[in-house]
Amino acid sequence: MRHLIEIGNGSRPVPTTPARRHHFVPSFSLARFAKPRKRDGTLAQLDTANGQPGKTTPDESAYVEELYSQDTEDGPDRTLEAFLAVVENYAAPAIGRLLERPLDLTPKDRQTISYYLAFQYQRTPVVIEHTMATAQVTMEMLLSVHFADKLAFRSEYREKFDSSASDEEIEALREKTRNALRDGEVAFPDPKVRALQLLLGSTDHVAEAIYNLQWVVLRTTGDPFVTSDRAIAMHDSTPKFSWSGHALQSSPSAETSFPLDPQFTLLLHRGPTSVTTADVDSDAVCELNLRTYGWATRLIFGESQATVQRVRRQAKRRPSLVIEPRTPKPVLLEVADPDDPAVGAENASRGWPRGVGINSYDGSQRFAAYTVIDPEEKGAGAAAVLGDAAACRVAKRTRT
Repeated sequence: MRHLIEIGNGSRPVPTTPARRHHFVPSFSLARFAKPRKRDGTLAQLDTANGQPGKTTPDESAYVEELYSQDTEDGPDRTLEAFLAVVENYAAPAIGRLLERPLDLTPKDRQTISYYLAFQYQRTPVVIEHTMATAQVTMEMLLSVHFADKLAFRSEYREKFDSSASDEEIEALREKTRNALRDGEVAFPDPKVRALQLLLGSTDHVAEAIYNLQWVVLRTTGDPFVTSDRAIAMHDSTPKFSWSGHALQSSPSAETSFPLDPQFTLLLHRGPTSVTTADVDSDAVCELNLRTYGWATRLIFGESQATVQRVRRQAKRRPSLVIEPRTPKPVLLEVADPDDPAVGAENASRGWPRGVGINSYDGSQRFAAYTVIDPEEKGAGAAAVLGDAAACRVAKRTRT
């Protein structure tokens, strides 16, 4: 972090890299599963979609050309890829020290590894795609608020733009914009850039959360661990709501696993900020490997074909252990009357709570209606604010 801060304040040069291949699972990480443990070593892989096994190398795996680049007039700007390379250069030896002497891990190494894991948590193509969709739906919601109430928009427009505009002109503009928002036609000019900005902006928070969890270095005494093209897996057996996503601290039982090599996996969960160790047998390895299998975007990797094919067979025999991602979804909250039977009726029909409690600044709780939004649905953010149910609530508040 000191190195990155010095780049940011100008006391170190901005790193440059000619690399077009941007590995979303670093080669050094995959190399720990290869034979020999080199970037050009042999790495067994298996396609979780069709069970097809194969051989590859760390250098030839888990990359997308120009994934982290931003287009400029002078060509691709690869600064973020260079930043990630700095993090990896520090993380590789720190992880080595963690596995050699886990109970002697220094705060400095713990911080370095926390940042490495925070980036890994967010840098894969599937997460970047989800971040782009979430940014889009959030933007739609924020903009739609201005167009939800006809009278409020009319007043705001005349105050800020054109005091002489007629009611008809303002309403035509409002309807045109509402339709564009609902149809998903209002978007960021370069959504990937926005997603990468959000990645960088949230890394401190994610790294701090990882640092403060309890770290358990698991060592297998039986079958080896595998990794994937996502390099992490999460499991929350007691989510607060049925729509809740897996996350680092989504509930007291949430666990996050990072396979580090065939012999070791790092398990993170709530508890004292400490590092402990534990030996695990083949049954526990199977459970963790099936989480890795479920979280793979497409591929799992291991030290041998026998290893990855064993995991495939276990997935078929024990499908309940194949934990797949539950994508976090934005939730729109609105303070509501808990005695109004119309509030939350749609949620109740799904078997969900009618509403949720939200904390006020004074510490008290208020009842809130909520709308769970699917970022993958086009125009979902606008629909949550501008849909029929939202319009009825706006009209009711206006009459009141």
